[in-house]
Amino acid sequence: SPLFDECLDLAHSLGLRDMLVQTPGTRLTDREFVQSLVARGVSSVGMTAHASTPECFDHVGGKAGAHDAFWGGVHNVVHAGLSLAIAVPLIQQSLHEVPDLLEKLVGLPANVTVFAFHEDLPEIRHFAKLDVVAMLDAARSRVPSRRVTLTGVPPCVLPEDVRAHFPWDYQQGRGHHAHRDFQALDICAGCSHQTLCPGAPIQYVSTFGAWYESS
Repeated sequence: SPLFDECLDLAHSLGLRDMLVQTPGTRLTDREFVQSLVARGVSSVGMTAHASTPECFDHVGGKAGAHDAFWGGVHNVVHAGLSLAIAVPLIQQSLHEVPDLLEKLVGLPANVTVFAFHEDLPEIRHFAKLDVVAMLDAARSRVPSRRVTLTGVPPCVLPEDVRAHFPWDYQQGRGHHAHRDFQALDICAGCSHQTLCPGAPIQYVSTFGAWYESS
């Protein structure tokens, strides 16, 4: 945003500290800019990793060079000592690359969250057709247990071994993929996950309600 620096300076002048910046990472390739974030009270950076290969990353990210900018930004953020949170979206174009991507990300000093943001997939009628469960099962051998958090996929669709490997929490994500409003459905009444799951995010119910009720 052209107003980013102005807004950050204002926030700092008002005494705000320990701030989080969510960014695609392009400006983070400038080490001086990253140091200026630290000087203005930023303590955490959130970034999105779209895919493992440069070709797929740039395609999903919608910009040539997005892959290189991401990894350059990651290097500078880690070097500056900032806390780093990386979100990995589950979308059709890059789902097949997620296991390779996660294997790279878990070696970083970063919180890694995989999230299903289903507004990106209007043609998908229910979770099973996403092949998300198969992908997560394949990724289990690539990442340490409980190293990557999963959000946006209800635990009732996950096999127990997959659910145990990926800590699950709708609220773990930050920013645009954190859900706050939920609706308990009739099917939830006898579910063994009631203490973990608050129900379906309301924004999903219109698309996936029939699947929930028939499961």
